[in-house]
Amino acid sequence: MKKIKSQTNFFLEDNYTLFDKISICWHRFVWNYFRDWYYECKYGFQRMFRGYDDKQVFNLDLELIKHIHKILKAFRKDCISYPNQLTYEEWLSILDEMILCFQEAHPETCSLINDIEYDVAFLHRRQGKGFFNIEAVYPTEEDKEKKELYFQKEKEISDYQMNNLNKGIKLLSTHLRNIWQ
Repeated sequence: MKKIKSQTNFFLEDNYTLFDKISICWHRFVWNYFRDWYYECKYGFQRMFRGYDDKQVFNLDLELIKHIHKILKAFRKDCISYPNQLTYEEWLSILDEMILCFQEAHPETCSLINDIEYDVAFLHRRQGKGFFNIEAVYPTEEDKEKKELYFQKEKEISDYQMNNLNKGIKLLSTHLRNIWQ
Protein backbone atom coordinates (compact mmCIF):
# COMPACT_ATOMS: atom_id res chain seq x y z
CA MET A 1 0.00 0.00 0.00
CA LYS A 2 1.19 3.49 -0.76
CA LYS A 3 2.38 5.54 2.21
CA ILE A 4 0.09 8.44 3.03
CA LYS A 5 1.52 11.55 4.66
CA SER A 6 -0.35 12.94 7.64
CA GLN A 7 -2.33 16.07 6.90
CA THR A 8 -1.11 18.82 9.21
CA ASN A 9 -2.55 21.92 7.57
CA PHE A 10 -6.15 21.42 6.52
CA PHE A 11 -6.41 24.92 5.00
CA LEU A 12 -4.26 23.81 2.07
CA GLU A 13 -6.43 20.80 1.27
CA ASP A 14 -8.93 21.11 -1.56
CA ASN A 15 -11.37 18.48 -0.26
CA TYR A 16 -12.50 20.72 2.66
CA THR A 17 -15.31 23.18 2.00
CA LEU A 18 -15.43 26.64 3.53
CA PHE A 19 -18.09 25.39 5.97
CA ASP A 20 -15.78 22.54 7.06
CA LYS A 21 -12.89 24.94 7.65
CA ILE A 22 -15.01 27.35 9.69
CA SER A 23 -16.49 24.47 11.69
CA ILE A 24 -13.05 23.02 12.45
CA CYS A 25 -11.72 26.44 13.53
CA TRP A 26 -14.77 27.01 15.74
CA HIS A 27 -14.33 23.70 17.50
CA ARG A 28 -10.55 23.88 17.81
CA PHE A 29 -10.18 27.44 19.03
CA VAL A 30 -13.43 28.85 20.42
CA TRP A 31 -15.40 25.87 21.74
CA ASN A 32 -12.37 24.12 23.25
CA TYR A 33 -11.26 27.33 24.99
CA PHE A 34 -14.63 27.84 26.73
CA ARG A 35 -14.99 24.15 27.52
CA ASP A 36 -11.55 24.08 29.16
CA TRP A 37 -12.29 27.29 31.07
CA TYR A 38 -15.57 25.80 32.37
CA TYR A 39 -13.87 22.63 33.59
CA GLU A 40 -11.00 24.50 35.27
CA CYS A 41 -13.55 26.61 37.20
CA LYS A 42 -15.54 23.49 38.08
CA TYR A 43 -12.42 21.64 39.30
CA GLY A 44 -11.34 24.71 41.30
CA PHE A 45 -14.66 24.80 43.16
CA GLN A 46 -14.47 21.05 43.76
CA ARG A 47 -10.99 21.44 45.29
CA MET A 48 -12.24 24.32 47.49
CA PHE A 49 -15.27 22.48 48.87
CA ARG A 50 -14.31 18.78 48.67
CA GLY A 51 -10.53 18.97 48.87
CA TYR A 52 -10.12 17.04 45.60
CA ASP A 53 -11.49 17.23 42.07
CA ASP A 54 -12.80 14.80 39.47
CA LYS A 55 -9.44 14.68 37.64
CA GLN A 56 -7.80 13.31 40.76
CA VAL A 57 -10.48 10.64 41.15
CA PHE A 58 -10.12 9.66 37.50
CA ASN A 59 -6.34 9.07 37.86
CA LEU A 60 -6.16 8.23 41.54
CA ASP A 61 -3.07 6.04 41.18
CA LEU A 62 -0.96 8.74 39.52
CA GLU A 63 -2.26 11.43 41.89
CA LEU A 64 -1.35 9.36 44.95
CA ILE A 65 2.13 8.65 43.59
CA LYS A 66 2.65 12.36 42.84
CA HIS A 67 1.44 13.47 46.29
CA ILE A 68 3.44 10.84 48.19
CA HIS A 69 6.54 11.90 46.25
CA LYS A 70 6.01 15.59 47.08
CA ILE A 71 5.29 14.88 50.74
CA LEU A 72 8.34 12.63 51.13
CA LYS A 73 10.56 15.28 49.53
CA ALA A 74 9.26 17.93 51.95
CA PHE A 75 9.66 15.51 54.88
CA ARG A 76 13.23 14.69 53.81
CA LYS A 77 14.12 18.37 53.58
CA ASP A 78 12.89 19.14 57.09
CA CYS A 79 13.78 15.80 58.70
CA ILE A 80 15.24 16.34 62.20
CA SER A 81 14.61 12.96 63.81
CA TYR A 82 15.03 9.30 63.01
CA PRO A 83 13.91 5.88 64.35
CA ASN A 84 15.80 4.39 67.30
CA GLN A 85 17.00 1.29 65.44
CA LEU A 86 18.62 3.34 62.64
CA THR A 87 21.27 6.02 62.44
CA TYR A 88 20.46 9.42 60.97
CA GLU A 89 22.41 8.66 57.75
CA GLU A 90 20.67 5.29 57.30
CA TRP A 91 17.27 6.95 57.76
CA LEU A 92 18.10 9.62 55.19
CA SER A 93 19.24 6.98 52.71
CA ILE A 94 15.96 5.07 53.19
CA LEU A 95 14.01 8.28 52.63
CA ASP A 96 16.08 9.04 49.51
CA GLU A 97 15.39 5.56 48.19
CA MET A 98 11.63 5.96 48.78
CA ILE A 99 11.67 9.35 47.05
CA LEU A 100 13.55 7.92 44.08
CA CYS A 101 11.17 4.96 43.80
CA PHE A 102 8.07 7.16 43.74
CA GLN A 103 9.76 9.57 41.33
CA GLU A 104 10.56 6.76 38.91
CA ALA A 105 7.07 5.24 39.30
CA HIS A 106 5.34 8.34 37.90
CA PRO A 107 5.32 8.62 34.07
CA GLU A 108 6.00 12.39 34.08
CA THR A 109 9.14 12.14 36.24
CA CYS A 110 10.48 8.75 35.14
CA SER A 111 14.03 8.80 33.79
CA LEU A 112 13.30 6.23 31.07
CA ILE A 113 11.96 7.74 27.85
CA ASN A 114 10.68 5.97 24.78
CA ASP A 115 12.91 7.43 22.07
CA ILE A 116 11.43 5.40 19.22
CA GLU A 117 9.36 7.65 17.00
CA TYR A 118 6.30 5.89 15.78
CA ASP A 119 3.81 7.73 13.60
CA VAL A 120 0.61 6.46 12.11
CA ALA A 121 -0.71 7.92 8.91
CA PHE A 122 -4.43 8.53 8.76
CA LEU A 123 -6.64 8.17 5.74
CA HIS A 124 -9.53 10.67 5.65
CA ARG A 125 -12.52 9.63 3.55
CA ARG A 126 -15.53 11.87 3.09
CA GLN A 127 -18.76 10.06 3.94
CA GLY A 128 -21.16 12.91 3.48
CA LYS A 129 -21.42 16.62 4.02
CA GLY A 130 -19.15 17.42 6.94
CA PHE A 131 -18.53 13.78 7.96
CA PHE A 132 -15.23 11.94 7.57
CA ASN A 133 -14.20 8.38 8.19
CA ILE A 134 -10.70 8.21 9.67
CA GLU A 135 -8.70 5.01 9.32
CA ALA A 136 -5.17 4.26 10.51
CA VAL A 137 -2.87 3.11 7.71
CA TYR A 138 0.29 1.07 8.26
CA PRO A 139 1.78 1.17 4.81
CA THR A 140 5.22 -0.45 5.04
CA GLU A 141 7.03 -3.20 6.87
CA GLU A 142 9.37 -0.63 8.42
CA ASP A 143 6.39 1.08 10.08
CA LYS A 144 5.16 -2.27 11.43
CA GLU A 145 8.61 -2.98 12.89
CA LYS A 146 8.72 0.50 14.47
CA LYS A 147 5.30 -0.15 15.96
CA GLU A 148 6.48 -3.41 17.54
CA LEU A 149 9.68 -1.80 18.87
CA TYR A 150 7.72 1.16 20.21
CA PHE A 151 5.29 -1.02 22.17
CA GLN A 152 8.11 -3.29 23.38
CA LYS A 153 9.93 -0.24 24.78
CA GLU A 154 6.67 1.00 26.34
CA LYS A 155 6.28 -2.38 28.08
CA GLU A 156 9.84 -2.17 29.43
CA ILE A 157 9.19 1.33 30.78
CA SER A 158 5.89 0.21 32.32
CA ASP A 159 7.56 -2.77 34.01
CA TYR A 160 10.34 -0.50 35.34
CA GLN A 161 7.78 1.92 36.76
CA MET A 162 5.77 -0.90 38.34
CA ASN A 163 8.87 -2.41 39.96
CA ASN A 164 9.77 1.00 41.42
CA LEU A 165 6.22 1.48 42.66
CA ASN A 166 6.20 -1.92 44.37
CA LYS A 167 9.58 -1.24 45.96
CA GLY A 168 8.48 2.23 47.13
CA ILE A 169 5.22 0.94 48.60
CA LYS A 170 7.07 -1.86 50.41
CA LEU A 171 9.54 0.64 51.91
CA LEU A 172 6.72 3.01 52.82
CA SER A 173 4.68 0.28 54.50
CA THR A 174 7.73 -0.94 56.41
CA HIS A 175 8.67 2.52 57.71
CA LEU A 176 5.25 4.20 57.83
CA ARG A 177 5.17 4.43 61.63
CA ASN A 178 8.64 6.04 61.60
CA ILE A 179 7.64 8.98 59.40
CA TRP A 180 7.21 11.67 62.02
CA GLN A 181 8.99 14.90 62.93
